[in-house]
Amino acid sequence: MKIILSVLFLAYSLIGFGQQSKEKILGKWDIHRVFRSEKNVTKENDPSNNRYITFNADGTFESGGDPYGINTGIYTLSENGTLFIDSDAGEGDDSMWVISFDKKQKNMTWKNASSQSASEFVVVLKRSKK
Repeated sequence: MKIILSVLFLAYSLIGFGQQSKEKILGKWDIHRVFRSEKNVTKENDPSNNRYITFNADGTFESGGDPYGINTGIYTLSENGTLFIDSDAGEGDDSMWVISFDKKQKNMTWKNASSQSASEFVVVLKRSKK
């Protein structure tokens, strides 16, 4: 079942990417849910329900919220939907994700592609209303 879901997720995430996708991620996104090995670990990763990431048109980002504080850096989004976060906090804080959007583009889902142990993580973000 996990294999089927993974294949479907990957296929879905590759549909509809291209030039317009870079524009889709612009703006502020709030963390909605975090899963590790299909277990909801949102409370451990966003205990104050205030974590966010903002993508700017110039290729920079800012993230923040408790317990991690503010972080900045640059990002790149490939045409196949792979997002690379290059953090100013150092190489150990860099990450790679396969992303997808819901039909209304109000939710964005990230599946970690950085390493085998990190690949268990899935993050669901909602477009911020603020």
